[in-house]
Amino acid sequence: MKRILTSLLFLVGIVLHAQQPIVPPADLQTQPMVARVTSAMYAFTQNTPVEVGVDGQDIYILGLCLDYPDAWLKGTLEGSTVVFPQRQFLYLNEGYDEDFQQEYSYTIYAYGLESDQQTVSDFTMSYNAETGEMELTSPYLAEMADYEGYLFASDIYSDIVISPLEEQHADPVVMPEGLKALPYTLSATEWMQGPLEYDVKLAFDGDTAYFGDFCVTSRETGHCIKGQRQGNQIIFPAEQYLDTDYEADPLINLYCYGADFDGATMTTGDIVMDYDPATDTYTLQSGIVISVGKLNTSTMSFVEFLSGVTLTGQDTGIQPAEYSCKGKVEGLFDLQGRQLSPFKEKRGEGLPSGLYVVSGRKVLVK
Repeated sequence: MKRILTSLLFLVGIVLHAQQPIVPPADLQTQPMVARVTSAMYAFTQNTPVEVGVDGQDIYILGLCLDYPDAWLKGTLEGSTVVFPQRQFLYLNEGYDEDFQQEYSYTIYAYGLESDQQTVSDFTMSYNAETGEMELTSPYLAEMADYEGYLFASDIYSDIVISPLEEQHADPVVMPEGLKALPYTLSATEWMQGPLEYDVKLAFDGDTAYFGDFCVTSRETGHCIKGQRQGNQIIFPAEQYLDTDYEADPLINLYCYGADFDGATMTTGDIVMDYDPATDTYTLQSGIVISVGKLNTSTMSFVEFLSGVTLTGQDTGIQPAEYSCKGKVEGLFDLQGRQLSPFKEKRGEGLPSGLYVVSGRKVLVK
């Protein structure tokens, strides 16, 4: 990114001189927070750690500009609005460019940008003194070098929300050790990746159900949620804490919800699975969303959304329908893990149609 900017600056013969970086007071007390930043240039949203300090009416932020995390920004609190003057020093870039065979020196500054992305200005953020939350209220914040009306941006941010780091949550669900999980194939459409199909796990401890390995972006972490079986349904309560972020970022918490999403509005609730024992298939009444933070906060964003979700049993071990057992059956279970023994009749007599596990093997009864 910076290399592209360097080349553009040489095309117009720019040599810019640095102003001094912002230095906060030596005794400034800061609070670790997390910023959700959306790039208007590169169409991504990133969560990044920041430090925020308040000194009277002055507010200092470290790490808000993603390309220059060591730079401080300084604003002045006016009521519930923080005004950050334009042209705040971010970075002095100096070196020798092999392509142009000459030395270069230019400075990157922070600017507010108006809606036309050409007119520079101060930039503003709302400030909630009770929660410490801050949110960008001017159209854009940009990292850029400027020269006689020419603007060269390394990035432009359209949305910024800064929130306290601490978030109360329960411990993540862990599938009990020794509990046998049944393998299923999940089929769904992921909002960014399209149609997907991969293996997941369901396990039952009585009527308590565990659903694992369903998080697309972090399946190796063993994410799991917990629910209850009610007849031919399993209900997993909403807002179950999964773990920290899939990129091993300890600042970010992931939660799971049942959800319907139309591209603009998200409706959330429990995850409800309807079970068809004849086909050993679970069909979800809604999609699944993995959110960054709890969805009832102003910092809601999500890392994945699955729609059209079904779980199909892996039936390679199913016996033919004509198969019969002359003797008595030991270890008879349905595919939801419920033991049906003691069962004194011959297999197939009095059993409803469906799939069963007999002595560790799947058997189909029609």
